Amino acid sequence: MTTLQLNEALFRELNIIVSDEEMMKEAIKALRLIVLNWEKIASDKKGEESGPGLPDSIKQMRGIVEFTPEEINSDDRLSYLLSK
Repeated sequence: MTTLQLNEALFRELNIIVSDEEMMKEAIKALRLIVLNWEKIASDKKGEESGPGLPDSIKQMRGIVEFTPEEINSDDRLSYLLSK
């Protein structure tokens, strides 16, 4: 579907519920949740790439250490930290 077709479909659906105030409130809540979820996903993806709040020296060390499942399971502290 093109953007124009999507807009038409959205407004066609909204036109059906426009006379019902409660349904419009629910639609607005749903749209806000969709936007918040979309923003969170975008933020999480950006965070994975850039590691917000971490110094560059720490970001450079990312991925240089690997643990086997046995090592993780045998050390309670390591298991706790990596399960977060």
